[in-house]
Order: sequence, then structure tokens, then C-alpha cells
Amino acid sequence: MTRFFPAFSLALFFLGGLAQAQLTIRVEPVKSTLVAHESMKLVVQIRNFSGQDLTLDAPGQREWLTFSVRTSARPLVTSTYSGEVFRPQVLGAGRTIQKTVDLKALYDVGDFGSYWVTAHVWYPPTREYLNSNQVMMNVVNAQVYAERTVGVPPGRPGAGEPRAYQVMLFKHLDETEIYVRVKAARTQRVYATYSLGPVVMIKPPQVAIDRDSKLHLLYMGGPGLWLYSKVDVDGRFLGREFYKDQGVPLPKLATDSAGFVRVDGGRLYDPANPEGSEQAELAEVNPGYRRLSDRPGFLNQSNGNPTPPAGRGNMQDLFEEYRDSDSLFNE
Repeated sequence: MTRFFPAFSLALFFLGGLAQAQLTIRVEPVKSTLVAHESMKLVVQIRNFSGQDLTLDAPGQREWLTFSVRTSARPLVTSTYSGEVFRPQVLGAGRTIQKTVDLKALYDVGDFGSYWVTAHVWYPPTREYLNSNQVMMNVVNAQVYAERTVGVPPGRPGAGEPRAYQVMLFKHLDETEIYVRVKAARTQRVYATYSLGPVVMIKPPQVAIDRDSKLHLLYMGGPGLWLYSKVDVDGRFLGREFYKDQGVPLPKLATDSAGFVRVDGGRLYDPANPEGSEQAELAEVNPGYRRLSDRPGFLNQSNGNPTPPAGRGNMQDLFEEYRDSDSLFNE
């Protein structure tokens, strides 16, 4: 027996190494440094080199895809999710699947500090979990730039309860990001934390609250470019618009006597159609302006009905990942 055990262990070692070569797993963080309570997204890529189709499923109540999350203080971070997360699926021979997983929806990762993460995938031929590479993700704090406390409007869940908006700045080596956090003012429960993207601090961001307790933000995203974003009391991102300044006065938020917020100054700008924005500006200055390539209006008709003008584009698509933050993973 003393000779058989080392030989058996060696065989298991080579079998495990062979299985690891036939199913490769790699993880990469979407962001290596995150602000506390921000979604902790991880991209998992699984490649099947086994030469056969694999049904990714695990026996019993186990998940076929799971994670080990640890910190310097906690050898194993506790999972906060119960029930099936990842449905069984077939991974064809030679094929690759990729998933983006939000660890914040699955584990207690809200504290500051460094987290080391490894993915594990159940490999049916050898009935074992295979491991990915290990990655590190850092959770840090951000500077609170402005805070506003509002009441939840009537007719909504939690009506009358106080909610706090926090506008935060997080400085990288080469840029600054502007963040929004929405939380319960009494219990400190965080409803959402996410980045709105880079901000240029040549001019300070402007903050306003409207009659429906929505947060309005106007800030510089680049030279001469202003971004106007809105968020509600549940932390939902309501979309954004772009403005280009036209000298003095610069774009600014204004609240009328009825409590509605608007942007005064500047010109609406569509980054998906910058040429159209510039032509609109020229047309306003000179109503008779027309490009040589413009077709007469009667040619832009079909079946006697005029073609509707193109819209400004769906700016909210640029923030689809935030509106889909409730999803545990995206394929």
C-alpha cells in the first residue's frame, strides 16, 4: 500500500492536469479598482478542447460555475445567494462561451480592501471542478462631492422615506470619474452605486433636484462637451443628453417655479451623429442653408407620406450596462 498510494496520487495529478488542458477557464475583471458598493463584474471565458460536446451541469444542488472569493481577513467570503444561478447548457467541441458575472449579487463583497477571485467549472468527464487563474480586485472609497436628501414621492414604494443622493469623485492617475450613489438615509441601505464616466473638473459639476425628487447632474465630459444625466430615488439611471457650449454663457441647470429642471445655454449634441448636430447649428444661423448633398424635400417621401426626421438617438443605450445591473450575468 505504501507504494500504491504515491503512484495513485501521481495518476490523479496527471489526470487533473489533462482535464485542465481540455477545458480552459480564464477570468478577467471588468474593472480592477472599484468604488464601494459598485457592481463587481468579472468576465469568465470557458473553452472546450476535449473533442466532445460537454453538458455544463453539476450533480445535486451544486452549481456548475462557482467562485472562491477571499480577502486578507477572510479566507473564504460567504455567498449571499441561494437557488440556481447558472442554468445547464451545452458547450460544443472546440467552442467557447463567455459570461459576465456580477460577484456583488452573489457574495458579500461590500467592504473596502482587496479581493482574490478564482472561478471553478464542473468538468463532467472526470467529475471534478477545474480552476481558472486568480485575479485581484480592489474596493476603495471615493470623495463625496455633493449630497442631497429627498423624500420618496407619493405613489411609490416607501413613499415619504428619506433617500440620500451622493455625487462622488474618484481620481485615477490620468482621469477623474464621477459616481452616483443612492441610499436610504436612515438605514444606510445602498440601492445603487455606479460611474457616469470621466469628468473634467475645469468647471464644477452642477447638481439639482426636481419636483419628483429626481437627481439632475450637469458636468463637463471633455473640452466644450457637457453631459446631462438624471437618476431616480431607486437608483435607476434615467438617461443622459450631450450639450456643446457656444461660448458665454456656458450650459447650466435651471429650476423653474414649478420645480422642473432644465439646461439653459449650449446646444444639444448627438455624438452618434456629430455631422447632423453641426448642420442643425448652421441651419439655425442661416435658415436657407443647405448642403449640396441634401435632397429636395419632395424626394424624401414614400407613398405620399413624408419620411419622419431622424431623432437624436437613444442616449440611454450608452448606459445599458447600468440599467441591466440587476442581472447576475450576461452572455
